Amino acid sequence: MSENLLAEKSDWDTLNEQKETKKNGSTNGTGGRDLQFMTFPKPGNYRIRLVGDMVEFRKHFYPINAVTLPSWRGEDPAWKAGFWPKKRYAIHCIDREDGQLKILEKGSGLFEEFSNYKNVKSINPAGKDGPDFIITVKIPKDDNGKYIKRSTEYKVMPDEKTPLTPEEIAMIKEVGFYDLSTIFKATALEKIQDMWDDLPEHLKTPKDTKKNSDSKPEKEVPVKAPPSSEMAESPADSGDDIFATKDKGAAKEEEPLW
Repeated sequence: MSENLLAEKSDWDTLNEQKETKKNGSTNGTGGRDLQFMTFPKPGNYRIRLVGDMVEFRKHFYPINAVTLPSWRGEDPAWKAGFWPKKRYAIHCIDREDGQLKILEKGSGLFEEFSNYKNVKSINPAGKDGPDFIITVKIPKDDNGKYIKRSTEYKVMPDEKTPLTPEEIAMIKEVGFYDLSTIFKATALEKIQDMWDDLPEHLKTPKDTKKNSDSKPEKEVPVKAPPSSEMAESPADSGDDIFATKDKGAAKEEEPLW
């Protein structure tokens, strides 16, 4: 039986924990439409509204581009060579600039800010009572005036609670959520090996770990949260509840959340 490759369903209380759950999936996760990602192309303030569940996964950005699994640490050739994959998260959001439903994919630094909001407010940042978040983006420039994207800094500020309007809920139901678990599923281990074998030998050795963060593990600090019994949850009132969260352990194909 082949190993499950789907991205893990995650939550705000266990943002930095590794989990081993099993799911099945059979679609490409796009719902037959082009992927739309929330991007931050230049410095400035961006306003978004998080919606729905998030997933977590591990991704190599250098010297190969591939999603891997924690259980492959001893088999993934890049990982074995010292290139530590980054922990990444993805969730849906409404881009307040154009009102479109998009995918926000970033690392622990940004998502820990959303998790801290839940810790302080005891409110699901992507739930019915969640707020808009204003993300301030700072991108330094090099001597030639070009943005150094890898040095981008994000500062997150929650705004007032912003319940979704009937029009926004209708829009979400019409376009539908992407299947994030499938979109961010792991690259087959055989494919990762092929990508590694195709690399020139001089790229297979990590640079100085002080200069190359891809070559060392991230410092992962557990995010503390109030017990789940103390969290302010919004119960599902009907089958049309777009915030309804399914059982994480359910071994079945992803279905629309409404």
